[in-house]
Amino acid sequence: MVRLLLFLCFALLPRAGFAEEIDLNGNFQSAGKENMPPRGWWANYLGKKKSDVKMSISEPDGNGIRSFDVSTSENIVRFDIAGNKRLSVLPGDILIFSGETAGTGEIRIGAYAYGTTRFLGEIYGSAGKSETFKTFRISVEIQKIKNVIPDTVVPTVSFVGKGNFRIRNLKLEIQRSSGREAMYAKYRYYPVYKLSSVPESETGKEASLWKDIPTGRGFVLLKNDAIQKVRNQTSFQLAHDGKKLYLRILCDEPDMEGIVTDPALYRDGLRYDDQVEFAVTHDRAVPQSYFVFNSLGASYRANSSERYPVSIEKGPDSWRMNAAIPLDKLLSREAKFEFGEDYFFNIGRSNLSGGPLTHSSFAKGFGDKSKFAYLTFHDSTAPVNVLKTDEAINENYTVWQRETVKESFKLSEMEFKKKYEKYGTPDGKNLADYRMLKDKASKLVTPVEYTAFLKEWEKLDEVLRTARKEIALTVKNPSAIKNFYLNGIPVPVSAEMKFNIPEGVNVLSMETVPGEKIELEMKGHPETNGCWRISDDVSSAPGWKTVSFNDSSWKMADADTRGSFKAGKFARQILLWNRDHTGNERMFPMCREWLFSENSIDGMRITIYSPLAWNLPAFTVNFEFPENIRILEFAAKSKDTSLSPRKIDAVRKNGTVRYALDYGNEAAESTKTKYSYIPLEFASSDILKKGMEFKIKYFRRAGNFVELVQYLPSRVIPEINGRMPKKFKTIACRMWGMEVSDSYYMKLLEQLAKTGMNTVNLPTWISDGKNFELQRSLAAEKANALGMNIWVATAMYPIWGSHVFKGELYQYLRARPEAQAHRFGGEVSFGKPDKWWNYMFCPTYISTTGREEYIRCVKADFRKYLLAAVPLADAFWINWEGWPWRGEAHPYCFCKRCIENFAKRFNIGGGRKLTDKTIKENYYREWAVYRTELDGKIMELTRIAASELGKRLVIYSQTSQEDFWKGSRHSLDIVNPGEPGNGPGDSRLQNHMDYAMGMLHNATGTEVAVGQQMVPFYTGKTGRDDYKKEFLASNTSYMEPSIFKSVFIRMAASLHGGILWFGVLGGPVCGMHYYIGEATRLIAEYEPLFLYGKRDESLLKSKNIEYPFVLVLQRENVVLPEKFRTKPVLGTERLVLLFNEDETERPVTIENLKLPPGCRAIVWKSKETVADPVRMEMVIPPKDLVAIYLYGQE
Repeated sequence: MVRLLLFLCFALLPRAGFAEEIDLNGNFQSAGKENMPPRGWWANYLGKKKSDVKMSISEPDGNGIRSFDVSTSENIVRFDIAGNKRLSVLPGDILIFSGETAGTGEIRIGAYAYGTTRFLGEIYGSAGKSETFKTFRISVEIQKIKNVIPDTVVPTVSFVGKGNFRIRNLKLEIQRSSGREAMYAKYRYYPVYKLSSVPESETGKEASLWKDIPTGRGFVLLKNDAIQKVRNQTSFQLAHDGKKLYLRILCDEPDMEGIVTDPALYRDGLRYDDQVEFAVTHDRAVPQSYFVFNSLGASYRANSSERYPVSIEKGPDSWRMNAAIPLDKLLSREAKFEFGEDYFFNIGRSNLSGGPLTHSSFAKGFGDKSKFAYLTFHDSTAPVNVLKTDEAINENYTVWQRETVKESFKLSEMEFKKKYEKYGTPDGKNLADYRMLKDKASKLVTPVEYTAFLKEWEKLDEVLRTARKEIALTVKNPSAIKNFYLNGIPVPVSAEMKFNIPEGVNVLSMETVPGEKIELEMKGHPETNGCWRISDDVSSAPGWKTVSFNDSSWKMADADTRGSFKAGKFARQILLWNRDHTGNERMFPMCREWLFSENSIDGMRITIYSPLAWNLPAFTVNFEFPENIRILEFAAKSKDTSLSPRKIDAVRKNGTVRYALDYGNEAAESTKTKYSYIPLEFASSDILKKGMEFKIKYFRRAGNFVELVQYLPSRVIPEINGRMPKKFKTIACRMWGMEVSDSYYMKLLEQLAKTGMNTVNLPTWISDGKNFELQRSLAAEKANALGMNIWVATAMYPIWGSHVFKGELYQYLRARPEAQAHRFGGEVSFGKPDKWWNYMFCPTYISTTGREEYIRCVKADFRKYLLAAVPLADAFWINWEGWPWRGEAHPYCFCKRCIENFAKRFNIGGGRKLTDKTIKENYYREWAVYRTELDGKIMELTRIAASELGKRLVIYSQTSQEDFWKGSRHSLDIVNPGEPGNGPGDSRLQNHMDYAMGMLHNATGTEVAVGQQMVPFYTGKTGRDDYKKEFLASNTSYMEPSIFKSVFIRMAASLHGGILWFGVLGGPVCGMHYYIGEATRLIAEYEPLFLYGKRDESLLKSKNIEYPFVLVLQRENVVLPEKFRTKPVLGTERLVLLFNEDETERPVTIENLKLPPGCRAIVWKSKETVADPVRMEMVIPPKDLVAIYLYGQE
């Protein structure tokens, strides 16, 4: 298909086969500083000392030409300068460099090549050597590197070895293999035109201004790249007036009342709420400018104190945001805005209303710059036919709309009924509405008509998927019931009553003859027998037949064992029915089934709440387990995030155990979500063993509230069989708010050792007094007995002040006012009020005058408070997570000493008086860099304190805190970034993990890092309906236990040092331990490759699988493992990892390249050796991986 976009949006751009000249500042204008590369270039000092390189720029000659001059010492093998801007390229493009060079050494000209944000390698040619200036012309063609096609390059000039070098008149021309439009083919695109007139309002909200401006549509979900439902879609328009960029963003929202907003309007930093986000950059390799706006009119810019005018318009099913940003402040890193240049952008939306937090965006990937759409500013008004431009921009969305309508209405009436029969809804009015829409579907023409139609269809589909259940009541004395109602609607009274209830909460109510015996039973649901409240007076309760009526003041009917009771005048029973265990008012996390490993334990999580508008006293949860499953001891302490029942009744019957867990009168609240972790032990037997499926029966009950019995699908999987790696760290970290009994904790540690966890990270921030301290000591002793290493977490001491322990550091700071931090506003508030941020130190003082005393104090506190609690600890783990400007806590220290040093660091002079306020207004970003560099210095002192106690220091911080990592260069023992953190480390985040490892290496010098993966449901948020917003650690709507095998392997192959599994010390297991055990066995089997193997996917060739579903690790010139040789032999070993994230098998054919002589291969878990592994065919199981070990003699 020829895209209409090519003729509309690129009319002013060169056509196929054109040459494009790139401005490199090849005449080398100065950056304004000595011994610095020219403006627009940066120096790559990685692994080099600055003192070994001297740079200068000559004065212009008679023709105005300057030369860039470099001299290097004998310590330099090669020194590079590189351009600040990445250039987009396509296969076959030719980079043509020209200019003049002179000097005693060789100069190479070329480029760093990148595939998305991942560094692939270099391409270059040599300009040779010449004592006098000699012209050169170098042509380099864009081709595959490491089996990946570069999509961006950064121009480079390399100075090889010791010598003196000169270069001048440098030019770059790109001979494009095809037109500019081909570069845009795999990206979305949006043209920004000039408004026809200057807006009168500061936000450009006048609707008349936007009638000729194209609209971007078709946002996709972050979790799976699927186009979002039309009723929740987002659309936007962008335009300018020559001075400002105006944003007009429309958010469709069916649940306007459910919108969540930060009432502080981001004054204390960015908070998750219903918001729209705009990101733009001039270069995919540099941080983007990032703007956020919410539905209350708040604005936020990352790393800046600037705020922008916003206006909000709200309708019944949408809200619109209008904002304006000055063009000269649009870009980051002092990049200059220019018309006609390519920029990269995305517009995203975070949506909290109506359920789990969802992210969607115009271009796939949300914040992934490698996928940002192209943005071109035109210094002209829009073309006359804006509709055609709209169609071109949104072609994929338009196709999706048409295909969705076609697929939804191609069903015959019989097929339609079959599709929805499981919900009990495809009849009556629903069927008539479907017939009406099917007739209308064939007449749609314009995108506007399709959008309106799909909104109607989504509403009907929602109704059709609201399931109904037939209820059958047997009434022995119908004459005792005058009137019967379902949700206020009359139901005829008879001896056999049948009616349908919708999914969710329903109320049965009846008017009865006082004193008569009411005898009614619900077929198949004995749990409802006798659960009625009765009253003799409803005169002051007109809504007594509805669900919203609070009947908690009515007395419970005095029912016998069969459920019969003596009538009053009125009676009510409240029923909860979910179609299955994943219903809207669910008790379990979102899972397809619950998995039990043979002979294992599990902390099955349930939610405790009232789905009504009032609390539910006497709340019980009832289970029927197979006798293979028993409930273990609960924790003695009970709190909202980890409730323990007051009482447990157990009855054995016919191979099952029926448990009634009584949570008492205070547990089930209408305004809160609470949690209970049920400690279970599963013992396999011939009756229930590996591969077998079964169901767990359950229901909730409280007074006249009853959940109709439900079933949790369950399955038995193999016994956990992991292996502890020797050096690669597999760390189990405790979950927030999770309480477990001592006995369960010890069993859990045993199971984690079987899983392959070789380290436990024991926290100090859970401060529940002696009981917790004793349990932590027990855990440390148990872990040591199991052969596990022990880390102890310091509760963010000392980076967040001396408050945690109030020990030696606290006493030192208290006695020295000059060492106390000055907060924003100039105050010193040490200890007042009693918040941790009021016990902070001045980082400049501590890193200079107070250096030795700080080390002494921290060492003493570590000894007294950490080693006294966990004497067998191998390392201290510190969360060094803090943002210099965020909220009330972090803006410090603004004493005279800090401000003076800040001014020196950034050469801020000219007699300008700096204060905390002027710094925030004018140097927001620079201060953030300065403060995080100081954090790096403090961290180094903390590491010294730990090392003098014989302990290593593990530093956790977010991957995005790049300034902190740079400030900590060569100061770290173990680097623990939050990578990938909340997202599952699958193919979608593979590129980010590789980027993160490269960034950490460049910033800190490390070659190994310990990653972090959050366990599903780790948050434990306790707001109403928060259980619907749970963290699943997957890209589907369910927790997917099996993916964690691949997740662990990807993290090991990308970060090389270890994995911190946050929350696994407690919480639900649901089979995850088995799959993690599979991963640790593979890691332990080939540990040296995971630790020290170099990644190189160019060593594999395939037509049906590629990166990120292929990862390759290789070690050369190493002693091969003993089991593959009869005597010590040097050789090459390689590990090929092939991943499948689909629900079905994936057959692949691969070709292994550059194999050593005599190479052999072994497919992991197979005992067979492949003698000729050049070409291999295999099948990757669903949601699994295949690992191939190759080895050969040098």
